[in-house]
Amino acid sequence: MSDGTRWRAFEVVTRAEIVTPTGTVRAWLPLPLTADTDYFKSLGQTWTGNAKVGRVVREDKYGAGVFFAEWEAGEATPVVEVTVRFATRDRAVDFTRPSDAREDKRVLARYLEPTRLMPTDGIVQKTAREITKGQKSDLDKSRALYEWIVENTFRDPKVRGCGVGDIRAMLESGNLSGSAPTSTRSTWGWRGRWAFPRGTCTACGWPTRPSSRASGKSGRSRGLSTAGRSPI
Repeated sequence: MSDGTRWRAFEVVTRAEIVTPTGTVRAWLPLPLTADTDYFKSLGQTWTGNAKVGRVVREDKYGAGVFFAEWEAGEATPVVEVTVRFATRDRAVDFTRPSDAREDKRVLARYLEPTRLMPTDGIVQKTAREITKGQKSDLDKSRALYEWIVENTFRDPKVRGCGVGDIRAMLESGNLSGSAPTSTRSTWGWRGRWAFPRGTCTACGWPTRPSSRASGKSGRSRGLSTAGRSPI
């Protein structure tokens, strides 16, 4: 729930320049939450550039917002700049005192489903069970997962980009550092560090979805929120 703190407004500018374009060029830029909540309010977005088409689209399953831009073949220097504005405020939940918050059962079911890169069976489920073995409550289990991730993983700065986020491949390889063979395009990286807690939480039976928040004057930080049940 919101702790009553003040709202803070942010402006985030994302600029994409396509180098050596060939044929029709398309770009997809991520946007903040598409729906307002008790801790987030959209203040709109604008864009500039030389794209022939520019519009906001919404992913069907999870409702993620994306800015889509398209340039016709022959455009020598495709460029687009998207400015998004939003307001956020802190919120706090006392997990030792469960609230009466409720979520639609269809939403909970959606966030229990595995994905191609985030399976919830096999080695992922086995690892989650081993980490949480002996823990009684959901809160204790979530703490155990958190501590395990802190103790056993780290981000290798030599890894280019965010990685793929294939947590099954990461666990099967035993590589928790961020390095990976070139053929796997870095299964760990930032996406792996994000996908691992979400995948293991889901494997424990907790509907879990990603969330993003603004932090400080210019930075961003990302985390997870549970879809109506257990903490992380």
